[in-house]
Amino acid sequence: MPEEPRVATTAWRRLGFAIALLAALVPAASAWSQISRLPPVEAGPPAARLPPPPETAIFERPAETLAMVPPSGDGPAYVTDPRDPSLPYELLDPDEQNAVLAPARPPGAKDGILQFTTFRKVFLLRGNRETGMGISDLTLQTILAFPLLTRETPLLITPYFGAHFLAGPVPVDLPPVLYDVSLEFRVLRQVTPWLGADLAVAPSIFNDFRDWGHGAFRVTGRGLGLVTLSPTWQLAAGVAYLGRADAQILPVGGLIWTPNEDWRVEAIVPRPRIIERFLDGFLADWWVYLAGEFGGNTYAIQRAAGFDDLATYRDFRVQLGLERKADSGSYHRFEVGYVFGRKVEYASGTPSFDPSNTVMFRAEATF
Repeated sequence: MPEEPRVATTAWRRLGFAIALLAALVPAASAWSQISRLPPVEAGPPAARLPPPPETAIFERPAETLAMVPPSGDGPAYVTDPRDPSLPYELLDPDEQNAVLAPARPPGAKDGILQFTTFRKVFLLRGNRETGMGISDLTLQTILAFPLLTRETPLLITPYFGAHFLAGPVPVDLPPVLYDVSLEFRVLRQVTPWLGADLAVAPSIFNDFRDWGHGAFRVTGRGLGLVTLSPTWQLAAGVAYLGRADAQILPVGGLIWTPNEDWRVEAIVPRPRIIERFLDGFLADWWVYLAGEFGGNTYAIQRAAGFDDLATYRDFRVQLGLERKADSGSYHRFEVGYVFGRKVEYASGTPSFDPSNTVMFRAEATF
Protein backbone atom coordinates (compact mmCIF):
# COMPACT_ATOMS: atom_id res chain seq x y z
CA MET A 1 0.00 0.00 0.00
CA PRO A 2 2.70 2.61 0.74
CA GLU A 3 4.09 2.11 -2.78
CA GLU A 4 1.01 3.64 -4.47
CA PRO A 5 1.35 7.15 -2.95
CA ARG A 6 5.08 7.06 -3.76
CA VAL A 7 4.38 6.17 -7.42
CA ALA A 8 1.71 8.85 -7.63
CA THR A 9 4.08 11.40 -6.13
CA THR A 10 6.79 10.49 -8.64
CA ALA A 11 4.34 10.81 -11.55
CA TRP A 12 3.20 14.23 -10.37
CA ARG A 13 6.81 15.35 -10.03
CA ARG A 14 7.58 14.23 -13.60
CA LEU A 15 4.49 16.00 -14.90
CA GLY A 16 5.47 19.17 -13.06
CA PHE A 17 9.00 18.97 -14.47
CA ALA A 18 7.65 18.53 -18.01
CA ILE A 19 5.34 21.55 -17.62
CA ALA A 20 8.20 23.69 -16.25
CA LEU A 21 10.47 22.61 -19.13
CA LEU A 22 7.77 23.43 -21.70
CA ALA A 23 7.20 26.83 -20.11
CA ALA A 24 10.91 27.57 -20.43
CA LEU A 25 11.18 26.38 -24.02
CA VAL A 26 8.26 28.39 -25.43
CA PRO A 27 9.77 31.84 -24.71
CA ALA A 28 13.17 30.60 -25.86
CA ALA A 29 11.73 29.38 -29.16
CA SER A 30 9.90 32.66 -29.59
CA ALA A 31 13.09 34.64 -28.96
CA TRP A 32 15.03 32.44 -31.40
CA SER A 33 12.43 32.97 -34.12
CA GLN A 34 12.85 36.72 -33.69
CA ILE A 35 16.63 36.47 -33.88
CA SER A 36 16.95 33.95 -36.70
CA ARG A 37 14.66 35.56 -39.26
CA LEU A 38 13.21 38.85 -40.31
CA PRO A 39 9.45 39.45 -40.20
CA PRO A 40 7.37 38.31 -43.18
CA VAL A 41 6.87 40.70 -46.07
CA GLU A 42 3.75 40.90 -48.16
CA ALA A 43 4.00 40.25 -51.89
CA GLY A 44 3.82 43.13 -54.29
CA PRO A 45 6.01 45.90 -55.72
CA PRO A 46 9.03 47.13 -53.67
CA ALA A 47 7.11 49.97 -52.01
CA ALA A 48 4.23 47.68 -51.04
CA ARG A 49 6.54 45.05 -49.53
CA LEU A 50 7.75 47.35 -46.76
CA PRO A 51 6.32 47.10 -43.25
CA PRO A 52 3.84 49.85 -42.41
CA PRO A 53 4.84 52.66 -40.01
CA PRO A 54 4.37 51.71 -36.36
CA GLU A 55 1.27 52.83 -34.51
CA THR A 56 3.42 55.03 -32.30
CA ALA A 57 4.35 57.25 -35.23
CA ILE A 58 2.80 60.69 -35.08
CA PHE A 59 1.76 60.59 -38.72
CA GLU A 60 1.18 58.18 -41.57
CA ARG A 61 3.01 58.30 -44.90
CA PRO A 62 4.25 55.86 -47.58
CA ALA A 63 6.35 53.13 -46.00
CA GLU A 64 9.19 53.40 -48.52
CA THR A 65 10.21 56.70 -46.94
CA LEU A 66 11.17 55.04 -43.67
CA ALA A 67 14.44 53.48 -44.81
CA MET A 68 17.41 55.04 -46.53
CA VAL A 69 19.28 52.74 -48.86
CA PRO A 70 18.83 49.02 -49.62
CA PRO A 71 21.84 46.73 -49.42
CA SER A 72 24.14 46.93 -52.41
CA GLY A 73 27.27 44.89 -51.94
CA ASP A 74 28.48 46.29 -55.26
CA GLY A 75 31.35 48.26 -53.77
CA PRO A 76 32.01 51.68 -52.24
CA ALA A 77 31.07 53.52 -55.41
CA TYR A 78 27.40 52.70 -54.88
CA VAL A 79 25.10 54.75 -52.71
CA THR A 80 21.95 53.32 -54.26
CA ASP A 81 20.41 49.93 -54.83
CA PRO A 82 21.99 48.24 -57.89
CA ARG A 83 18.89 46.06 -58.23
CA ASP A 84 16.27 48.81 -58.31
CA PRO A 85 17.32 52.30 -59.42
CA SER A 86 13.73 53.48 -59.05
CA LEU A 87 13.73 52.95 -55.31
CA PRO A 88 13.79 56.42 -53.72
CA TYR A 89 16.02 57.59 -50.96
CA GLU A 90 14.47 58.95 -47.80
CA LEU A 91 11.93 61.54 -48.99
CA LEU A 92 10.26 63.84 -46.49
CA ASP A 93 7.28 66.14 -46.51
CA PRO A 94 8.36 69.55 -45.10
CA ASP A 95 5.49 69.40 -42.60
CA GLU A 96 6.74 66.09 -41.24
CA GLN A 97 10.38 66.87 -40.49
CA ASN A 98 9.83 67.10 -36.75
CA ALA A 99 8.00 63.78 -36.52
CA VAL A 100 9.40 60.84 -34.59
CA LEU A 101 10.04 57.71 -36.63
CA ALA A 102 10.78 54.16 -35.64
CA PRO A 103 13.40 52.34 -37.75
CA ALA A 104 12.29 50.17 -40.66
CA ARG A 105 14.04 47.52 -42.69
CA PRO A 106 15.81 48.60 -45.86
CA PRO A 107 13.49 48.74 -48.90
CA GLY A 108 13.25 45.45 -50.73
CA ALA A 109 14.43 43.42 -47.73
CA LYS A 110 13.30 39.80 -47.72
CA ASP A 111 12.09 37.59 -44.92
CA GLY A 112 14.85 35.47 -43.42
CA ILE A 113 18.62 35.72 -43.35
CA LEU A 114 19.34 35.18 -47.06
CA GLN A 115 18.60 38.38 -48.98
CA PHE A 116 20.20 38.37 -52.42
CA THR A 117 22.68 36.29 -54.41
CA THR A 118 24.36 37.90 -57.40
CA PHE A 119 26.25 36.42 -60.35
CA ARG A 120 28.14 38.91 -62.52
CA LYS A 121 30.22 38.48 -65.67
CA VAL A 122 32.30 41.26 -67.26
CA PHE A 123 34.27 41.18 -70.52
CA LEU A 124 36.84 43.77 -71.54
CA LEU A 125 37.87 42.97 -75.10
CA ARG A 126 41.60 42.65 -75.71
CA GLY A 127 41.65 44.80 -78.83
CA ASN A 128 45.02 45.65 -80.37
CA ARG A 129 47.42 42.67 -80.33
CA GLU A 130 50.47 44.70 -79.30
CA THR A 131 48.94 47.14 -76.79
CA GLY A 132 45.60 45.64 -75.85
CA MET A 133 44.78 43.81 -72.63
CA GLY A 134 41.62 41.79 -72.17
CA ILE A 135 39.98 41.12 -68.80
CA SER A 136 37.26 38.61 -68.02
CA ASP A 137 35.68 39.02 -64.57
CA LEU A 138 33.56 36.49 -62.72
CA THR A 139 31.85 37.61 -59.49
CA LEU A 140 29.70 35.87 -56.89
CA GLN A 141 28.29 37.60 -53.84
CA THR A 142 25.54 36.92 -51.31
CA ILE A 143 23.89 39.44 -48.99
CA LEU A 144 22.85 38.15 -45.57
CA ALA A 145 20.86 40.06 -42.93
CA PHE A 146 21.13 39.43 -39.19
CA PRO A 147 19.24 41.30 -36.47
CA LEU A 148 21.36 43.96 -34.78
CA LEU A 149 19.53 44.76 -31.54
CA THR A 150 16.25 44.55 -33.49
CA ARG A 151 15.07 42.86 -36.67
CA GLU A 152 14.20 46.23 -38.19
CA THR A 153 17.85 47.37 -38.01
CA PRO A 154 19.79 44.46 -39.54
CA LEU A 155 23.51 43.98 -39.89
CA LEU A 156 24.15 43.22 -43.56
CA ILE A 157 27.00 40.75 -44.19
CA THR A 158 28.18 40.22 -47.78
CA PRO A 159 30.66 37.45 -48.67
CA TYR A 160 32.24 38.38 -52.01
CA PHE A 161 34.45 36.47 -54.43
CA GLY A 162 35.81 37.83 -57.69
CA ALA A 163 38.24 36.35 -60.23
CA HIS A 164 39.85 38.43 -63.01
CA PHE A 165 41.30 36.51 -65.95
CA LEU A 166 43.87 38.55 -67.87
CA ALA A 167 44.91 38.25 -71.50
CA GLY A 168 47.47 40.68 -72.83
CA PRO A 169 50.79 41.25 -74.57
CA VAL A 170 53.87 39.37 -73.38
CA PRO A 171 55.76 42.47 -72.08
CA VAL A 172 53.13 42.99 -69.32
CA ASP A 173 54.36 41.05 -66.27
CA LEU A 174 51.05 40.13 -64.64
CA PRO A 175 49.72 36.76 -63.43
CA PRO A 176 46.98 35.13 -65.52
CA VAL A 177 44.39 35.45 -62.70
CA LEU A 178 43.83 38.00 -59.92
CA TYR A 179 41.40 37.52 -57.04
CA ASP A 180 39.18 39.64 -54.77
CA VAL A 181 37.85 38.01 -51.60
CA SER A 182 36.06 40.06 -48.96
CA LEU A 183 33.49 39.98 -46.18
CA GLU A 184 31.61 43.26 -45.88
CA PHE A 185 29.75 44.33 -42.72
CA ARG A 186 27.23 47.09 -43.41
CA VAL A 187 24.86 49.08 -41.21
CA LEU A 188 22.13 51.46 -42.42
CA ARG A 189 20.54 53.91 -40.02
CA GLN A 190 18.01 56.70 -40.31
CA VAL A 191 19.52 58.96 -37.63
CA THR A 192 16.85 61.66 -37.95
CA PRO A 193 13.90 62.07 -40.34
CA TRP A 194 16.20 64.09 -42.65
CA LEU A 195 19.60 62.40 -42.09
CA GLY A 196 20.57 58.85 -42.97
CA ALA A 197 23.89 57.04 -42.51
CA ASP A 198 25.51 54.19 -44.45
CA LEU A 199 28.56 52.61 -42.77
CA ALA A 200 30.52 49.61 -44.03
CA VAL A 201 33.81 47.84 -43.38
CA ALA A 202 35.21 44.92 -45.38
CA PRO A 203 38.30 42.84 -44.50
CA SER A 204 39.58 41.84 -47.96
CA ILE A 205 42.27 39.94 -49.84
CA PHE A 206 43.54 41.22 -53.21
CA ASN A 207 46.24 39.01 -54.73
CA ASP A 208 47.10 36.23 -57.16
CA PHE A 209 46.85 33.52 -54.45
CA ARG A 210 50.65 33.28 -54.55
CA ASP A 211 51.87 36.49 -52.92
CA TRP A 212 50.52 36.72 -49.36
CA GLY A 213 52.64 39.69 -48.33
CA HIS A 214 51.55 42.83 -46.52
CA GLY A 215 49.80 44.23 -49.57
CA ALA A 216 47.51 41.24 -50.06
CA PHE A 217 45.28 41.95 -47.06
CA ARG A 218 43.48 45.27 -46.72
CA VAL A 219 40.52 46.54 -44.77
CA THR A 220 38.33 48.72 -46.96
CA GLY A 221 35.28 50.67 -45.90
CA ARG A 222 33.09 53.71 -46.33
CA GLY A 223 31.00 56.20 -44.41
CA LEU A 224 28.22 58.11 -46.15
CA GLY A 225 25.59 60.57 -45.05
CA LEU A 226 22.39 61.32 -46.94
CA VAL A 227 20.59 64.61 -46.29
CA THR A 228 17.04 65.11 -47.54
CA LEU A 229 16.70 68.68 -48.77
CA SER A 230 13.22 68.36 -50.27
CA PRO A 231 10.89 65.64 -51.61
CA THR A 232 12.89 65.65 -54.86
CA TRP A 233 16.42 66.71 -53.86
CA GLN A 234 18.99 64.98 -51.67
CA LEU A 235 22.65 65.51 -50.81
CA ALA A 236 25.05 62.59 -50.39
CA ALA A 237 28.50 63.09 -48.85
CA GLY A 238 31.18 60.85 -47.41
CA VAL A 239 34.42 59.00 -48.05
CA ALA A 240 35.42 55.52 -49.17
CA TYR A 241 38.67 53.98 -47.99
CA LEU A 242 39.95 51.79 -50.84
CA GLY A 243 43.57 51.31 -49.77
CA ARG A 244 44.68 51.28 -53.40
CA ALA A 245 48.13 52.50 -54.33
CA ASP A 246 46.60 55.12 -56.64
CA ALA A 247 43.58 55.98 -54.48
CA GLN A 248 43.86 55.41 -50.76
CA ILE A 249 40.83 57.55 -49.89
CA LEU A 250 38.12 58.47 -52.37
CA PRO A 251 35.59 61.26 -51.74
CA VAL A 252 32.02 60.17 -52.44
CA GLY A 253 29.20 62.65 -52.83
CA GLY A 254 26.92 64.78 -54.93
CA LEU A 255 23.26 65.57 -55.53
CA ILE A 256 20.36 63.26 -56.27
CA TRP A 257 17.31 64.54 -58.15
CA THR A 258 14.13 62.46 -58.38
CA PRO A 259 11.59 64.59 -60.28
CA ASN A 260 9.08 61.74 -60.63
CA GLU A 261 8.72 57.96 -60.41
CA ASP A 262 10.20 57.42 -63.89
CA TRP A 263 13.34 59.55 -63.74
CA ARG A 264 16.32 59.74 -61.42
CA VAL A 265 19.56 61.70 -61.74
CA GLU A 266 22.47 60.75 -59.48
CA ALA A 267 25.17 63.37 -59.92
CA ILE A 268 27.46 61.47 -57.55
CA VAL A 269 31.20 60.92 -57.74
CA PRO A 270 32.60 58.36 -58.52
CA ARG A 271 29.54 56.75 -60.17
CA PRO A 272 27.10 59.22 -61.73
CA ARG A 273 23.96 57.86 -63.37
CA ILE A 274 20.93 59.06 -65.31
CA ILE A 275 18.08 56.54 -65.11
CA GLU A 276 14.69 56.32 -66.83
CA ARG A 277 11.91 53.76 -66.53
CA PHE A 278 10.63 53.19 -70.06
CA LEU A 279 8.29 50.26 -69.36
CA ASP A 280 6.11 49.71 -66.29
CA GLY A 281 5.15 46.09 -66.86
CA PHE A 282 2.70 43.82 -65.08
CA LEU A 283 5.38 41.56 -63.57
CA ALA A 284 8.53 43.67 -64.01
CA ASP A 285 9.79 47.20 -64.68
CA TRP A 286 12.36 47.99 -67.37
CA TRP A 287 14.93 50.75 -66.94
CA VAL A 288 17.61 52.25 -69.14
CA TYR A 289 20.53 54.28 -67.81
CA LEU A 290 23.76 56.06 -68.70
CA ALA A 291 26.52 55.76 -66.07
CA GLY A 292 30.18 56.42 -65.40
CA GLU A 293 32.53 54.33 -63.26
CA PHE A 294 36.04 54.32 -61.79
CA GLY A 295 37.48 50.81 -62.14
CA GLY A 296 40.52 48.81 -61.15
CA ASN A 297 42.35 47.87 -57.94
CA THR A 298 45.74 47.11 -56.37
CA TYR A 299 46.90 43.48 -56.10
CA ALA A 300 49.81 41.69 -54.42
CA ILE A 301 51.46 39.57 -57.11
CA GLN A 302 54.49 37.38 -57.68
CA ARG A 303 56.50 38.60 -60.66
CA ALA A 304 57.95 36.32 -63.31
CA ALA A 305 61.42 36.79 -61.73
CA GLY A 306 60.10 35.33 -58.46
CA PHE A 307 59.91 38.47 -56.25
CA ASP A 308 56.77 39.95 -54.72
CA ASP A 309 55.32 43.24 -55.93
CA LEU A 310 52.17 45.36 -55.93
CA ALA A 311 50.45 45.95 -59.27
CA THR A 312 47.73 48.56 -59.74
CA TYR A 313 45.31 48.55 -62.64
CA ARG A 314 42.87 51.43 -63.18
CA ASP A 315 40.49 52.60 -65.85
CA PHE A 316 37.47 54.82 -66.46
CA ARG A 317 34.22 53.56 -67.94
CA VAL A 318 31.11 54.98 -69.59
CA GLN A 319 28.21 52.53 -69.81
CA LEU A 320 24.77 52.28 -71.36
CA GLY A 321 22.70 49.81 -69.37
CA LEU A 322 19.38 48.00 -69.45
CA GLU A 323 17.78 46.69 -66.25
CA ARG A 324 14.84 44.45 -65.50
CA LYS A 325 13.45 44.49 -61.97
CA ALA A 326 10.78 41.86 -61.33
CA ASP A 327 8.10 42.13 -58.65
CA SER A 328 9.33 38.78 -57.33
CA GLY A 329 12.62 40.44 -56.32
CA SER A 330 14.85 39.05 -59.08
CA TYR A 331 16.98 41.49 -61.04
CA HIS A 332 18.87 41.38 -64.33
CA ARG A 333 21.01 43.94 -66.11
CA PHE A 334 23.12 44.17 -69.21
CA GLU A 335 25.67 46.89 -69.99
CA VAL A 336 27.84 47.87 -72.90
CA GLY A 337 30.51 50.47 -72.32
CA TYR A 338 33.68 52.19 -73.43
CA VAL A 339 36.81 51.81 -71.28
CA PHE A 340 39.58 54.42 -71.45
CA GLY A 341 42.41 55.91 -69.40
CA ARG A 342 43.78 52.42 -68.67
CA LYS A 343 47.08 52.03 -66.84
CA VAL A 344 49.13 49.30 -65.13
CA GLU A 345 51.68 50.45 -62.51
CA TYR A 346 54.08 48.60 -60.17
CA ALA A 347 55.21 49.55 -56.66
CA SER A 348 58.75 48.31 -57.51
CA GLY A 349 59.21 51.10 -60.03
CA THR A 350 58.99 48.90 -63.12
CA PRO A 351 57.90 51.03 -66.08
CA SER A 352 54.15 51.36 -66.31
CA PHE A 353 52.05 50.14 -69.22
CA ASP A 354 49.04 51.84 -70.84
CA PRO A 355 46.68 49.30 -72.44
CA SER A 356 44.68 50.59 -75.38
CA ASN A 357 41.06 51.66 -74.98
CA THR A 358 38.51 48.91 -75.33
CA VAL A 359 34.85 47.91 -75.18
CA MET A 360 33.18 46.39 -72.12
CA PHE A 361 30.20 44.04 -71.73
CA ARG A 362 28.61 43.27 -68.37
CA ALA A 363 25.80 40.86 -67.51
CA GLU A 364 24.32 40.32 -64.04
CA ALA A 365 21.60 38.26 -62.42
CA THR A 366 20.40 38.71 -58.84
CA PHE A 367 17.93 36.46 -57.05
